[in-house]
Amino acid sequence: MNHAEKGVSEKGSDHEQAKNYDHAVGDAGDAADLTALGYKPELKRNRSMFTLLFQSLAIAAIPYGFGAPLINSVYGGGQLTMFLGWIIVCILDECIAISLGELAARWPTSAGPYYWSFQIASPKYRT
Repeated sequence: MNHAEKGVSEKGSDHEQAKNYDHAVGDAGDAADLTALGYKPELKRNRSMFTLLFQSLAIAAIPYGFGAPLINSVYGGGQLTMFLGWIIVCILDECIAISLGELAARWPTSAGPYYWSFQIASPKYRT
């Protein structure tokens, strides 16, 4: 059975290519792909492996920060209060999401709801 029948390209499998990935060449390839699509590459790829690691750890640590507020709500109102609170918050969040979705659909931008969140926010809260 040859490589074409196995579904493997002549250059090797994707796994083999990933091991030999050169970031400088890969970034140049990404820029060439964007240029071929008619876009100007503007993204600065300046995050190191440590930056990505610590960002991932910060995101993964969020559930552990919920412990104290949740135990306070259990003591203060019980399970019914927590359940109804989640339902009310989800309904209100959905209203906001629908409103931002309507704005983004009516006047589309590349950022979509993020752009409209920024535009609607008070200047005090814009970052």
